[in-house]
Amino acid sequence: MVLFHAENLNEQIAHHLREKIIHLELRPGSRLLEAKIAAELGVSRAPVREAIRILHKQLLVEILPRRGARVTEITGQYVHNLFEVVYELCGILTKRCIENCDEDHRIKLEGALKGIEKASEKGDVDAYHQAVYIFFILGIEASQNPILEVMLMDLLPGINRVQYASLLRRKMDLGQNARYFQEIFKAVKTGDVELGMKNMKEYIANERNFALMSIEEPGGVHA
Repeated sequence: MVLFHAENLNEQIAHHLREKIIHLELRPGSRLLEAKIAAELGVSRAPVREAIRILHKQLLVEILPRRGARVTEITGQYVHNLFEVVYELCGILTKRCIENCDEDHRIKLEGALKGIEKASEKGDVDAYHQAVYIFFILGIEASQNPILEVMLMDLLPGINRVQYASLLRRKMDLGQNARYFQEIFKAVKTGDVELGMKNMKEYIANERNFALMSIEEPGGVHA
């Protein structure tokens, strides 16, 4: 049984399930049974139901009429749709981050970059994945655009899941990915919006292409 605090119970349960979905402990297509989850977590069904609605908003879960909920499948169309939007939003994010980033966030971004570099050198997918997530969160904060923040925070879990699934199949490519972040951080320091947007969009396009390839491989995440 997992112990939760009464405060923000819906969000805590959503976080618990989100982590399992992102790290493929709950596979695409898996049914989410409210009663079973509630029993496992030692809570009532009501907060589980609300948690599932949060995950539905973040595109991690499908709610099927009269059939309950299941983890969203990772299909080619899902990846195309997700990355089409994220590609444009991350361009805006990079521009606003470079324009608005303060010294405190620059220092924190540099720390996240060091985490990316260290994890990529070791081929540590979990540490790399977490460091990239932190880099993006800091970038979102630095952008100082609350509307952009709301949109990206709902999309990030879906991106994180797709990335994690493909990263497991390409540990040797982590160093190349780290170079994108090195260039983006360089752009933040120098105020070079063009350099930052170029590398961010190349990174997002690269992630999309690898995600699509991983789906087509035998034993891919769509299975």
